[in-house]
Amino acid sequence: MSGRRPSSSSRRPWLANPNPNPNPNPNPNPNPNPYPNPNPNPNPNQRELCESISTRLGGLDEELKTKLAEYNGVKGALQASERKAQGNLMVRNPNPNHP
Repeated sequence: MSGRRPSSSSRRPWLANPNPNPNPNPNPNPNPNPYPNPNPNPNPNQRELCESISTRLGGLDEELKTKLAEYNGVKGALQASERKAQGNLMVRNPNPNHP
């Protein structure tokens, strides 16, 4: 074995530029969108349909948030009621499974 170190390109093969082409984009298509919209100008019916769906979804989202807040309030009240019914540690049975 010799005491010479290998050259920088053999130690770090990623430094060697195998492709001297200065253009880093291998795709010859100048359009960057791989899925172009076949119908760039949707008809008004599609636009109205999208707006209608969006409005309905917004209403459903608000309704869901309201119902979820109501559910969480009832759930918290039930848990508080259960804790109150069990009593504090002075009156609670230390072994509830034993008669």
